[in-house]
Amino acid sequence: MSILSCLDQPPPPPEELLIGDGLFNIIGAMVFGSIALVALSAPLIRRAYRKHVVRLMGLDQVRPRPPGWWQRNAAHSLAAAPAARTVGSPAQLLEQASSWETRVTRATAAGWLTFVLMAWPLMALITPDPSLLDQLDAVAGAGLLALIPMFANLPQRWKKKVLMVSIVIGLVVVTGLEVAISVAESQQPGGAEEEASLLEDIAAAVLVLGLLYTIFHRRLRGLVFPVSVVITVFVLVIVLPLALVEQHLGSCLSGVQTSAADTGSDQIRSSGLAMIFALVGLLGLWLGFQAVGVLARFVERGYLSDLSMISLIGLGLVGVFLVFGAVEDTAESYSLWVAWAPLLWLLLPVIVYRLVLGKRPDTGPGRDLLVLRVFSRDKKKQAFLDELQSRWRYIGAVNLAGGPDMVDLNVDPYECAMFLSSQLHELFLPQALDARHLAARFSNTPDHEGRYRINEMFNFNTAWRENVEQLILLSETILLDVRGLTAEREGTSFEISLLSRHGLLDRVIAVGDDQTDWQHIGRQMEQDGQSLQPLKRIEESKDFDGLIGRLLDIGMTAEAT
Repeated sequence: MSILSCLDQPPPPPEELLIGDGLFNIIGAMVFGSIALVALSAPLIRRAYRKHVVRLMGLDQVRPRPPGWWQRNAAHSLAAAPAARTVGSPAQLLEQASSWETRVTRATAAGWLTFVLMAWPLMALITPDPSLLDQLDAVAGAGLLALIPMFANLPQRWKKKVLMVSIVIGLVVVTGLEVAISVAESQQPGGAEEEASLLEDIAAAVLVLGLLYTIFHRRLRGLVFPVSVVITVFVLVIVLPLALVEQHLGSCLSGVQTSAADTGSDQIRSSGLAMIFALVGLLGLWLGFQAVGVLARFVERGYLSDLSMISLIGLGLVGVFLVFGAVEDTAESYSLWVAWAPLLWLLLPVIVYRLVLGKRPDTGPGRDLLVLRVFSRDKKKQAFLDELQSRWRYIGAVNLAGGPDMVDLNVDPYECAMFLSSQLHELFLPQALDARHLAARFSNTPDHEGRYRINEMFNFNTAWRENVEQLILLSETILLDVRGLTAEREGTSFEISLLSRHGLLDRVIAVGDDQTDWQHIGRQMEQDGQSLQPLKRIEESKDFDGLIGRLLDIGMTAEAT
């Protein structure tokens, strides 16, 4: 008997197949369950990333790296940049930043509205004979779930309050429509179970909403989101090919479930199928990592920002949830074109988003800001830096030394991909670079949306002092965050000493609080022949426009001299 003779047999009934007619419900459940597991494990992922960064920062170089490593990284970093620099007064640059921010907000709202309106025709095709209430419910559900990924691309300062209000309004509208649908269907024959179905639908909506909120939370999405992409691709690669061949492979799969007494060809067949599933699983993981890498390259080349990329793929996940959850578990719904519906649903909003954005900003390198800070995991202190850098990104790049304190905020897809593939050490500089190569590692041109990059410099213990010194000498505008600084903070004290010894205090604004030891800072400066008196000091404030205006004044004065 041939091992592959099962291929010549007619397929068994659908209930005996691994997937059967409930293909899309299974995919939706697997994607939802996998991403929910990732979201629940987000604190562990974040802790592992922070621990890994701290360990690498404490390493010492014991021998030079191979020349090929430096050449490879230099070739990547020394890309040509426009020579013309962004010019204008501080007021003009602030006005330009505001207009670019408004442009992104307008395009994001247009993309969200397009996604919501497309729910009407798509759900009409997927759901058999939908009523008017069903279609309105689909539109409202799409709008509610798409709120969270949309808000990831909006200004940081006001989106939390507006998001909460929008979610409450959306839940009220969806619940009202669900109640109306339940009442209408309960009056029909066999509608006694509609009350239970209503509660299940509302619970499912709240559960998916909570999952999306976890994935897109500001302090989690940098690490959780790329992992979610890997898991989603893995599930689709596992399930969809099986669906394509199950009509022919069904008898073989059914044969796997035979009794333990089976021997010979059935055992060989079982082993072969297990090997095939294992290989397909490895392929799915590889393709998932490749997908994250492709997204990272889109961000690196400026086609998308890290924020709009998260919103874009987030809408894709919402489409997967809505489409696969709406397909009924019947033979008539078993149509593989439905697997492409989330992608088609996403395409038009992306086109609308790019059209509303318009042309790429015609500008060169912006006004870079160097942030020197006391490493702290205090959420209030991090929120201040997050708000400042999110606004400054429309003026120029934000440069800072990578550390464990900003793991929650500044992990981009490329860094996460390197972490997941155990290659994060490749981002760390083991030894000092000269000024030219160090500057070339930082991107200082805007992406298509007008946002500049947040550039993090990661160093081994043997390199951070020299590289921080080079970065300080290259910078014309410096924010010195000394909130919570005491004499025990040797790293920040060393940076203050560098600023004093090189006579660069006129380029600095120092932000302090009631815990800042100004006397220690003064003693540190006196040792280097400087005085604390000329240092421009401010207390933490929410007047970010005023702070940015003062920083721009300092940078332009330093450039002129």
